[in-house]
Amino acid sequence: MIKFDAGLAAGTEVARLAKIASLDPAKPAGGNQMHSDEFAQRMGFKGALMPAPTLMAYVTELLISVYGEAWFDDGSLKLRFRRPVYNQEQILVKAQFKEMKEEAVSSSVILDVTLEKSDGEVAVIGEANCSVAVP
Repeated sequence: MIKFDAGLAAGTEVARLAKIASLDPAKPAGGNQMHSDEFAQRMGFKGALMPAPTLMAYVTELLISVYGEAWFDDGSLKLRFRRPVYNQEQILVKAQFKEMKEEAVSSSVILDVTLEKSDGEVAVIGEANCSVAVP
């Protein structure tokens, strides 16, 4: 878990996670054929699209490393899926400090999150919020 303090500047990157987005295209997620190469290519895409819940899981993995166990009790996340991510595409999930709202026994730490593709295109944007104990 990362220690936050009031002196942290907005826009400071606090964590990053590099991954290769992966799924088994022979087993489309939830039966949705957009997650298979054949169907997605017929619809004009380069290949199988990664399911949104899988992309959300990559973001959540990063947030657990940032907020620790507090994420499970008090974390919230808003995401917007802007561009497709394809199976086997290299991605980078990043979290940047946005603000901290201090309270008596805890502080609400708000982060901007992004999921970028290898070409730098931002595929997912969002905001995470979690209360953390004040030292």
